Amino acid sequence: TGSDTYRSALRLRELRQAFIAKHDPRAFNTITLDGETATPEDVRNALTATGFFSIKRFVALDRYSPAGLIPPEKLIELTKPVAAKAEDVIVVVRDLAAERQPSRGKIKKKGAPAAKKKTADSLRLPDEKLESFPALNEAQAAVWVIKTARDMQGSFVPPAAQRLVALCNRDMWRIASELDKLVAHADGQVVTVVDVEAMVRGEASSDIFALTDALGLRQNARVLELLH
Repeated sequence: TGSDTYRSALRLRELRQAFIAKHDPRAFNTITLDGETATPEDVRNALTATGFFSIKRFVALDRYSPAGLIPPEKLIELTKPVAAKAEDVIVVVRDLAAERQPSRGKIKKKGAPAAKKKTADSLRLPDEKLESFPALNEAQAAVWVIKTARDMQGSFVPPAAQRLVALCNRDMWRIASELDKLVAHADGQVVTVVDVEAMVRGEASSDIFALTDALGLRQNARVLELLH
């Protein structure tokens, strides 16, 4: 869950690929449903279907929203029987609601700490393990750029990573896309601020109302970010 939908989507892909590599090389027992269009019956069928050549199955409900076709209470009802047989079926829900911290179950934090304030949604899956992906601030996003570039056999100087984050207005989907382009363009060389400014078009929007609100609330760091 969390507002950083890029990193949560990436995590779902990692979990799915890990399951396929370990249990399901032909992907016969790996199912992904679109949370925006799937019905309760679709989810029920996916959870109760008999696996091919294996009792282990992976069912992902991607882009789920508590306000969609499957309300939280219905999803809880559908997953209760599965929780009793945790070794047979792995269920992953990519919840597009804001950050939340469950009142029960195990919590596994991913990335930055989850927001402390609880949201209004009532989704509390049986025996859930929560991984939260809150929006990164500029410094955290720049660190993510440098680390991800390194994983791609590329390299960024810190000011270049900071400039990329600023030009993309902290949009992680766009940052990832531009990162691919910059690493390929650098071809093994270090990416500099000059490279970023030459290849990335800025989309930062000026919002006078956000700036005046931040001033009124004495949020100095936010004021400087918006002004920049």
